[in-house]
Amino acid sequence: MSDTRHTATPWIEDGGLTICSEGARVGRVYPKIARLEVGADHGANMKFIVRACNSHADLLAACELCERIITEIKEVAGGWDSGANRQNLIVARDDLRAAIAKAKGEPHERHTAHAGAVGVV
Repeated sequence: MSDTRHTATPWIEDGGLTICSEGARVGRVYPKIARLEVGADHGANMKFIVRACNSHADLLAACELCERIITEIKEVAGGWDSGANRQNLIVARDDLRAAIAKAKGEPHERHTAHAGAVGVV
């Protein structure tokens, strides 16, 4: 697992071009995280970065829970049924494992196609 430290969340927009840390605030001073370049998309980019960073821990926890549940279903049932349900669970589990590894900064395999997946799990 990556042991990269980052400034405490939540992060906020300062109303200009700077992203600040509300989580590491000292009094009325918000530590600056990043300053975006002025451009047509800077406002949308800033909002996206702040949303992604602030939701990272919750999304990672949800993915880890789903991966554990899918793995437990296989272990408790002694395997998966055949057919579409089995393939969908395998695809979902593999995608979750790749997303979890990516979020943790670990090596991961990206699945480019899910030809065997049928419908939604």
